[in-house]
Amino acid sequence: MAIRMATLSRSKTGDFVSRKGIPADVRDAYSRLHRDRAKAPLRITKAGGKPTVPKVWEELFKRPAATSPSAARVAWLEWCAEIDTRVASLRAVARGEGRPLTRLSAQGLAGNWYGWFLKQNENDPRGAGRWAHLRDHLQWEVIGREAPDSYKRDTDADPHWEWAKVPQVRDKVRPVVAEMARTASFLAGVGIALNEDAHKLFTDAVSDLLYPAFGILEQRADGDHTPDETPKSFPKFDDASVEALDGLSCWALFEGWVKAAKRADASVRRARGVFLEMQAKFPRTAAGALTARDAKAWIDSLIKPHGSPEGTRGRAQKRTAFTVGNVWLSASKAVFNWGVDQQLIAANPFAAVKVTKQKQTRERTGKTFTKEEASIILSACQRIANPKTPLDRAKRWVPWLCAYTGARPGEMTQLRSEDVKKMGDGYFAHLTPAAGTIKTGQARMVPLHEHIIELGFIKFVKARGPGPLFYKPSSRAGTVDPLNPKRGPAVKARENLGEWVRQLGVTDKELSPSHAWRHTFLSKARKAGIEESLRFGITGHTPTNVGRMYGEPEPEEMAEALKKFPRYIL
Repeated sequence: MAIRMATLSRSKTGDFVSRKGIPADVRDAYSRLHRDRAKAPLRITKAGGKPTVPKVWEELFKRPAATSPSAARVAWLEWCAEIDTRVASLRAVARGEGRPLTRLSAQGLAGNWYGWFLKQNENDPRGAGRWAHLRDHLQWEVIGREAPDSYKRDTDADPHWEWAKVPQVRDKVRPVVAEMARTASFLAGVGIALNEDAHKLFTDAVSDLLYPAFGILEQRADGDHTPDETPKSFPKFDDASVEALDGLSCWALFEGWVKAAKRADASVRRARGVFLEMQAKFPRTAAGALTARDAKAWIDSLIKPHGSPEGTRGRAQKRTAFTVGNVWLSASKAVFNWGVDQQLIAANPFAAVKVTKQKQTRERTGKTFTKEEASIILSACQRIANPKTPLDRAKRWVPWLCAYTGARPGEMTQLRSEDVKKMGDGYFAHLTPAAGTIKTGQARMVPLHEHIIELGFIKFVKARGPGPLFYKPSSRAGTVDPLNPKRGPAVKARENLGEWVRQLGVTDKELSPSHAWRHTFLSKARKAGIEESLRFGITGHTPTNVGRMYGEPEPEEMAEALKKFPRYIL
């Protein structure tokens, strides 16, 4: 029986919500292991009867409305992968594939989890307070609430909380511990399926280590890097199945690809979602053991042109062949190709996989703004006479900057005051990787049109002082976790700007609300007689052949050419 595909949607309050049904064939076992005892305690149906375990029919996902759509989707994919891994593990057990553990081997495996958990979280940007809160929550709200009355009457009688290790307490706290410790993700990463008794032993061993793990993470976040002595107490876990996997799951291959070289954050975010689902699909298959048939079947299963019929709330999920080919297959090929180049795997199972993409029909000719659309946006910019907030400043100036430079909108939303420079008689914007992401990785000087100067842009820049022009600097600068890069404030400013343009009435779905300025600039520049090398130099496009890479235009040449560019008349 296949695991039903969940869908992510918005509730009436704007929250991101999803629900995922638990398949009937594993529902009983899932309920015993993973139900939250606080929400679903044991029931006694009649006097003298035995307690019955309430069944977990579905799991619920929720994130606040303020969460960005991209962050919500990543969290949702991780949630889906966690549940799918639990279900896959239970089915493996039912087939007799779930392996047993002795108490000693469970403690050894928990020791491996301890190192994995610290590595996963040691660069979390949220500070020591987060770990202190989680530690207190685990101690008092998860375990402490199960304390017996005898302990509450005399806490000195059991200073080591031996009561917390009795079976009745272990049973109650085990599902919460498993979720907080992300044990399913760990087991999927090392390719181990445990039988029910082994799962309990392992989770109980993790429960004893979770509190000290939170303590170490709190120390690290406070800058205390005193050596951690806890691992010295772990017995060695020697398991043939882990050795056979050679530690290189699909997720491990993705991790190596990210850390081997600096990848663009957007590329990592796209590939992260792909490999979360790939790991959930192939939890016990090493990357090198994945076959071309496996890869082809999985890629084909991802295409849902009419939406998945599953799901009980919101619209059915739709995933076109175009999206699967350009995102899912492309990311899979890139990571596995890297694995082959590094001699980590023998072959790329996705190399020969192809997706037949249905030709997209377009009602619109071209990707440029019409005169009416450009006028709607730029007129709205002009009406913001006294911008107070960073977003207001972006609304006031970024569309004008994109209209007269053809720059990528993200290159402008990350612009800083110090990046605006005077050279000779003109002004330039220095678009540099030091300010944020530049697609080509190459800095360039972009001339500013005289009309932008007349509108007061330079006066605005000088009044701002040093620092970003269109967003509030974050106290957590830079990408902290390379495997889970967050969208920076400049990216959020770009996204908010696009939403604003839609609200103005430029709603054609075939048109990008901000990127269309890039197409519009190139079209108008060509009509104005600006030669290709100069207009490409301004926009930062890569030359179409090697010969044209020689003799890059000088900033002064581009500034002189830009004088031919016609003004926007509102």
